[in-house]
Amino acid sequence: MFESLPNFVISIDGDLQSIHFFSIDAKAKTFSHEVEVYKSEAFTEDFFEMLKNVVKLHRGKKSGKAVLLLPDSVFFTDTIVVPSVQKAISASVDLTIETLYKNASELKINTAPLFQDKNTSTYSLVGVRKELLLKTIGALGEGGVSVAGVTFYSNAVVNGAMAVNPKLKNASYLLMDVKENATGFSLVVGGKTLGFYNIPFGYRILSDSELNFEPDLFDHTATELLVLNAKERAKRKRLTVLDETEEEGEEVDADKKEGKKGSKLPKSLLRPAPTDADGFVYENFRVLAKWAIEVIVGNQELLSGVDLKNVYVNLPEKYSAVFDKLSNENENSKYTFLKLNGAEERVLNNLGLYGGAYVKKFNKMNNF
Repeated sequence: MFESLPNFVISIDGDLQSIHFFSIDAKAKTFSHEVEVYKSEAFTEDFFEMLKNVVKLHRGKKSGKAVLLLPDSVFFTDTIVVPSVQKAISASVDLTIETLYKNASELKINTAPLFQDKNTSTYSLVGVRKELLLKTIGALGEGGVSVAGVTFYSNAVVNGAMAVNPKLKNASYLLMDVKENATGFSLVVGGKTLGFYNIPFGYRILSDSELNFEPDLFDHTATELLVLNAKERAKRKRLTVLDETEEEGEEVDADKKEGKKGSKLPKSLLRPAPTDADGFVYENFRVLAKWAIEVIVGNQELLSGVDLKNVYVNLPEKYSAVFDKLSNENENSKYTFLKLNGAEERVLNNLGLYGGAYVKKFNKMNNF
């Protein structure tokens, strides 16, 4: 499993402000995982200086080249359709990109053919800012590490899934990488990672004693602050401009006037309350499954006729019992637990880091 793999993977997690160092010992067939937390804003000059120094500390006696995994958030994906004129396809792709992206000269963009018929050809795009890419690679170089390849984290997760389950190499599916406090979705068509989506909650919501209400799982601080400021402005306005229905001197309470209503689900979404621990876990997992369906339905243009039903889920094994029931209730989707197939359990816990070592084997179109 570890033969001929790069022996060093470095992953930058912008959400958790952390840098992961994943070292592979090919001879011993083991790996180590270390994490450094940073405080500076990601990809600023202070960040690059910090990165250089941290890499020096972790490089140690390691030799060879490293693979760099950057956050999904600094990449973009897209699709374009051009006329199927063989001698002009390359020029058409370039012209379309320059038309769509006015700053195309500042971007590093990879393209790959997806579908083709007599009239049109569909290409997938994945890109990143050149400056960000070069500065990050440069900081690692100053820290003594040479970079063998760069890709985005969700693509590395797919590489890891293919490594532990070879039958996924040329398949079409949605991959769910469920961590404790986050879940990443990777859309794969014909073995190529075409898109990604992330939500800020993971298996921590799979309580066996209470149900989690989906709106409560998101951070609404910014929205709530916007509403609060709007109400305050409305109150101040009422002090100077009286409402036609209000008498002078009458105190107005905006909250009381507007009233507050509790959120209610429509009857079509109401289900009987669970009666046991497995039932609670299953109902909570349906929140994650709902997002899987949203990703598939919302990206039909990428599928172009592919009937994508398979959803592979990387989740701690203790939750594997939910899959049979979930697939039975969802005729349009088949949920499959991503099994070890001989790999160490720690591999699945670090699927993206492990998959980073396979950038030269899988999904080469997404390498920079």
